[in-house]
Amino acid sequence: MRPTGLLAACLLAFWLTLAAVIGLRQPDETRQIALGVLLGVAAGVPTSLVISGVLARYPGELEADPEADAEPEIVFVPAPAPVPANPPPARRTPPPPRPRAGVNLIGGDERDD
Repeated sequence: MRPTGLLAACLLAFWLTLAAVIGLRQPDETRQIALGVLLGVAAGVPTSLVISGVLARYPGELEADPEADAEPEIVFVPAPAPVPANPPPARRTPPPPRPRAGVNLIGGDERDD
């Protein structure tokens, strides 16, 4: 075995041992989450391989449309009129008065307004 292969094998063994030690010290829920993440990533590998195989098999058929490379049409839209720096305050009409409900004052005369 070459020195680089031996170094790679030693590093792989170190990382696997370290992962096992850390993983065994974690609570069950944490290990379940990590396992779910690993299996989810592993589930995407076959899909990536299928897509890579299709793209490698039919490279010319999946090229972009040559008309898509044409220059886009540029349309100029005039800017709206500028807003004055200090616009006059807007005039608002006050709302119509609401009818008053009957009021019963405690400790006073009863009256309806």
